[in-house]
Amino acid sequence: MMALAPKNWEMSPPQPGTKGGKTCLISQNKLPIEFNLGGPTSTPFGASNFDDDNNPRQNLDLTLSEEDVSNFEAVDAFLMAWALQNKDTLFKSGTSPEKIQESYQSILRQKDGYKPLLRTKVNLEKVKLWDEANNKRGVPEEKFRRADLWVKLRIGTVWFVPAGSWGLTLESLHVKVRERADECPFNEFTD
Repeated sequence: MMALAPKNWEMSPPQPGTKGGKTCLISQNKLPIEFNLGGPTSTPFGASNFDDDNNPRQNLDLTLSEEDVSNFEAVDAFLMAWALQNKDTLFKSGTSPEKIQESYQSILRQKDGYKPLLRTKVNLEKVKLWDEANNKRGVPEEKFRRADLWVKLRIGTVWFVPAGSWGLTLESLHVKVRERADECPFNEFTD
């Protein structure tokens, strides 16, 4: 994965968002920021959405290498410094720096028993999917579980909801999929 350079990012002024929130667009040289996540990677949970599993826009947590973790820790640090510097235009009047830090939803997740995960979104109706031979394909039956993945991501927006939480949206644009076959746990038992 290429090293991300958040210090070169351009952040738009807050724009009205959905459900009373607001968003800030992120670009670099007036262009969207897209990059390839090092691969292959995987997802322990597949694409899912606990609100509505029929919604095409779903969460896709991707397993990260240690090098990738460092890149995204730098993104988290940049966003926090930017938010604190611009707190008067981004948050309700009087919001403390401690509250801003507590309400940030990091793009990194750590769950017991799993490698570090990157929080991304995927729209199952719009994402471009490819097989190992670089041919277009459909969504895997298990929504990316049991597959090696190569993912191209776009840095979307910083979102703010009225309840106070905020964070960054990473959108999965292209995914190359190599499905892994299930292994029978009884192979060692033969007649």
